[in-house]
Amino acid sequence: MELNMNAHLLSDRELLRFITHGYHLIKLKDVPEVHKEVCRQTARAFDRGNPFDRIWNAAPAMRDVFEHPITRGALASLLGPDYTMYSHRHCHLSPSGHNGGKNHQDGTERNFAGWH
Repeated sequence: MELNMNAHLLSDRELLRFITHGYHLIKLKDVPEVHKEVCRQTARAFDRGNPFDRIWNAAPAMRDVFEHPITRGALASLLGPDYTMYSHRHCHLSPSGHNGGKNHQDGTERNFAGWH
């Protein structure tokens, strides 16, 4: 994929919307099937149990999303051009009807007791 990440930096308006609403939608129009492939690969991985941090290798289509210049441009706009993607990608599978883990932080330097 030879698209330039800098060509996909967020505009001032997009940054303001992110700050106001807390999210930014990314549409990868040139890879329309990537979401279906990520779902297929992650479902297959979970058929064998929770892959924990190995999800990155079990579902390589996720790389197509995170390494796409549009995604990289948005992340660079929010985190700076030298942002780091840590390898911690533990899957938190929430059953239907469960409201999930709320906001929490994983994979940080452990200067405090516990993870959650």
